[in-house]
Amino acid sequence: MTWIMGKAAQAAAIFAASSIVMILINKELARGLMGYAHIILLIQNSGTLALLKWTKRDLTFSSDVAVQWLPCVALFTTNIATSMLALSYLSVPTFTVFRNTQPILATVLDFVLRQEVTDIRSIGCLIMILVGAFIYAFNDLYFHLSGYVWAMIHVISMSLYSVAVKYKINSLKLEAYEMSWYNNLLSTYLLILTVLYRHQSLVSFFEDCTPELWFFLVMSSAGGFCVSVSGFMAQESLSPTSWLTVNNLSKIPAIVLSCYIWDVQLGTMEIIGMVTSILGGYLYSLSKQRAKVETTSQV
Repeated sequence: MTWIMGKAAQAAAIFAASSIVMILINKELARGLMGYAHIILLIQNSGTLALLKWTKRDLTFSSDVAVQWLPCVALFTTNIATSMLALSYLSVPTFTVFRNTQPILATVLDFVLRQEVTDIRSIGCLIMILVGAFIYAFNDLYFHLSGYVWAMIHVISMSLYSVAVKYKINSLKLEAYEMSWYNNLLSTYLLILTVLYRHQSLVSFFEDCTPELWFFLVMSSAGGFCVSVSGFMAQESLSPTSWLTVNNLSKIPAIVLSCYIWDVQLGTMEIIGMVTSILGGYLYSLSKQRAKVETTSQV
């Protein structure tokens, strides 16, 4: 039991560090290469695939597993695409506040699909997240409708994805590397089709992509590999909602760094809303851990 918790904590720590770097890099790529999300994602996925095969030579492909994993791939592709599109319009703090509402929807999905009941303390924390997000959005100084729409689609796809992965982990018994392999392999195929359909954009992409942006693209491929593998390792031991909370709380350093890098000024009410939402997520995580300990002690 101690070993499992240690493994989950280590994977969550690696995931947190790499995802902080990734969100900052993706924000810079979204700003510098706006309109090329499909090409950026294709390059990132291809690099991640190469690293997966290099570090795990025995990775294979099964058509039966691929077919069963397709719902996760569709949601994964939607998730990474909407994340990049949202970052094209929104600041990192705004995007982070939106992502912090994911446990709310994930909790509803857990109840509907998995009959997982959430205790009253956790529900109170989820309400706190929602109130904080509302205060932030109501006072957002950098409001952009398109960015908000993409962020909402991202929240929905991420929540559905986390529940779908939990189902497939239990049924297919795939390891973290295997899940990352199928995710990136099949989504790369979908992205290739998109790039071929929009092949005219390839010429302008190579014209607009500076050496600095190419450096960020290479770094993001390594970051995507770390995020993908460590994220699956954490999901193997955590519930969907707990994993989403860890994911959201890890973005606090990204908020601070992004405000410094891109000189983002937050109003007083925005800060209050953001702090309220993040604090609600932290308390929710503690509540879920306490409930898990209480359930274990009763067995």
